[in-house]
Amino acid sequence: MSLEIRISNPTIVLDDDVDTPTTLSGVVELELKEPMRLKAIKLTLVGRTKLQWRENVVKRTILTRGWSFLEHDHHKKSTILPAGNHSWPFETTLPDNLPETIQGSSYGDIGYTLKAEGVRPFVAKNLVARSGIRIIRRPNVPQQPVRVAGEYNHLTYEMVSRQSIHKRNDRLLIDVYMMHQQNPSIPVSSIQSITTIFKENISILPSTHDTRTLRFLRENGTSFSQRNHTVMDIRIPRFTQYDSSNNLFSIKHEVEFTFTMADQQECRVTLPIIIAPDELVPALHRGGSEHDDGEQEEWLPSYADALLPPMYMEHDLSPFSSPASSAATTPADEPDDWLAADTTTIDSHYLATALMDPTCRRVRLPSYDTAMMMPTTTATPAF
Repeated sequence: MSLEIRISNPTIVLDDDVDTPTTLSGVVELELKEPMRLKAIKLTLVGRTKLQWRENVVKRTILTRGWSFLEHDHHKKSTILPAGNHSWPFETTLPDNLPETIQGSSYGDIGYTLKAEGVRPFVAKNLVARSGIRIIRRPNVPQQPVRVAGEYNHLTYEMVSRQSIHKRNDRLLIDVYMMHQQNPSIPVSSIQSITTIFKENISILPSTHDTRTLRFLRENGTSFSQRNHTVMDIRIPRFTQYDSSNNLFSIKHEVEFTFTMADQQECRVTLPIIIAPDELVPALHRGGSEHDDGEQEEWLPSYADALLPPMYMEHDLSPFSSPASSAATTPADEPDDWLAADTTTIDSHYLATALMDPTCRRVRLPSYDTAMMMPTTTATPAF
């Protein structure tokens, strides 16, 4: 005899932009080799949280559902089920504001469990089966890669993340542009070093907040290309939590850049980064469309994009690599994650693939200062 729970969708994806209710469905199956007397067949769905912050531990039950499948006359206390296979389907609607599943975090756990129980009379041992479900949330992905720009001490800066969403252990490639406000064509030589810090900001509502530094990278003597451009390459740690925002907690990520000038002054810039569950990222990059064998659709640039000069020279990618440095990383949990990223070079095949991927394009209209440093062209694009 065996009792099992079969779930049609063990991973639940919540989407705030979709009005359709999110449902959980499945079947409770009981296989009997001989008749058995049972008092009840029960199924419960329970969601529990355990959040620990310093010395405080808070446990809560955030979801409860229950089913009773075995019906018998009110004057009978049990029912005899014949030998064979028995099944009871179930379905329930889940609230859209449920927090996502979290496991293995130093701040606590959030889990959802289905428990089926065949209640037997007298002193016979009950039949028990358990199955966990995983809840993740589809993030709101911006249509264009994330970009920040500003001015500091007669310099204009602009930073663009090549992708708008990432998964854990991804290479995070960020284009950095620095130019003089008065004459953008003059190479920038006043930057002594660039320090990159990958941060994870966690807030347990309503008022507790903490920030973890997951990776630290410093590059001394960073040189810019003739277009006042360089590329920062940082590996997202494998132990990073996903971005999340609900009524219990909030998890967000950002990359903080510190530019140290020749006069020891510092310019700090923060670029927000979205980390999503691994299985959601490919679909989000494709805009939700599926392609056979994982191949991308052929993509042609718009006429306005084709008129723009190329941002990179395909025959020579080496000028855009930052020079080697004694980069130091600061992982929070895993010792084997130290120095996981090679910051000395940028893989040309990876870069060429990213440039042809329409999801990795930077904003169509560059800032005025960025456009000033581009060579003009009147040639008609060839397709």
